[in-house]
Amino acid sequence: MKIKKLFFKMSLAIFGLSLLLTGNVNGAEERNYLLATASTGGTYYPVGVAISTLTKVKLQPKQKIGMSAINSAGSGENIKLLRDNEAQFAILQGLYGYYAWNGVGPLKNDGPQKDLRSVTML
Repeated sequence: MKIKKLFFKMSLAIFGLSLLLTGNVNGAEERNYLLATASTGGTYYPVGVAISTLTKVKLQPKQKIGMSAINSAGSGENIKLLRDNEAQFAILQGLYGYYAWNGVGPLKNDGPQKDLRSVTML
């Protein structure tokens, strides 16, 4: 049952991502994005690999949109990677998204990061 829920959430995320990233596909430039996950021993990395694989399979052939999953130290580092545009997408713990958006908690020195957008949560 958990696998079905996870697959459903991943499918929704890919659908949302495709709506977000697709526009005029005639003569579209190839776009490649990085998805920051977490350590390879946890859950976020394999989920990120699955999302990036689905993106490559479904969006790269026609829309020329590619994605690669990268491992990281987790949500705290992922916020920094997003802020510095070293990754364009990230899997986060919800609380870290809150911290970044409001510029509080362990991210208060960085100030609010109001350009974050959420597709789904795990």
